[in-house]
Amino acid sequence: MARVPTNSPFRSGPDESASVPAILAIEMAAQAASAWESSPEDAAPEAGERRYLVGLRSIQLHTTQLNANDEFLCRIKLLTLALPLRIYSFEVADSAGVCVASGELSTFFDPGS
Repeated sequence: MARVPTNSPFRSGPDESASVPAILAIEMAAQAASAWESSPEDAAPEAGERRYLVGLRSIQLHTTQLNANDEFLCRIKLLTLALPLRIYSFEVADSAGVCVASGELSTFFDPGS
C-alpha cells in the first residue's frame, strides 16, 4: 500500500479534497520495486550499494489527478532479470481497485566499491 504524505509539496486543494498529479503513481511503483528488491527473499543492500530507476516504458496514466487522501495498491511483477538490470511490470490501483497507472520500469543495481 502507498499513501501520499500529508506534507507532500505536490498536494493541492483543501486537506479533505487534496489531489496530486497522477504521475506520482510511477514513484509509488518504483518504491514498491525497491522494497521488493530489499526484501528478505532478495539480498538486502549493503553499505555502498545503490539501486537506481533507469527506465520507464509503456506508461499509461488513466487519470490526471489522484485523491491525495486515498491508499494505493502497487502491484509489481519481475519480467526480466539480467543483473545488474531488472525490468518490472507495474499497476497502481486506488482503494476502489481502479487502475490509475500501469507500465514497465527498469532498475539498475550498483554494488558500489
